[in-house]
Amino acid sequence: MNSVKPLFLEDNKVFERMVKEAVENIPELFIQHMTNLEIKIEDDNEQNLLGVFEGIPLIDRYNDQSYMPDVITIYEKPLIEISNSIEELKVNIRETVLHEVAHYFGIDDGDLEKMGRY
Repeated sequence: MNSVKPLFLEDNKVFERMVKEAVENIPELFIQHMTNLEIKIEDDNEQNLLGVFEGIPLIDRYNDQSYMPDVITIYEKPLIEISNSIEELKVNIRETVLHEVAHYFGIDDGDLEKMGRY
């Protein structure tokens, strides 16, 4: 794997802005239900994942219980490594954010595959 950041990504702030933009473009219908959720960025991970959802999916919750905040982590290095341009990186970030948000709502990889989104 190439460990050098491509020239099209000047610094981490560019990546952060792209993730923020991807989150801001999630339809309001979904945003209004995304409570108690933290979205964070980390550099890398041992499994070479692009992103991960950690928590209890919304469909598995009970109204009378309180829960720790759920976390979606977006991994910068693997996303940069699979992207050949700034445009491709934006698409990969958007798809990863949406993929992990789907897990937050209780949609698993099998369901995403059936929908043609995996």
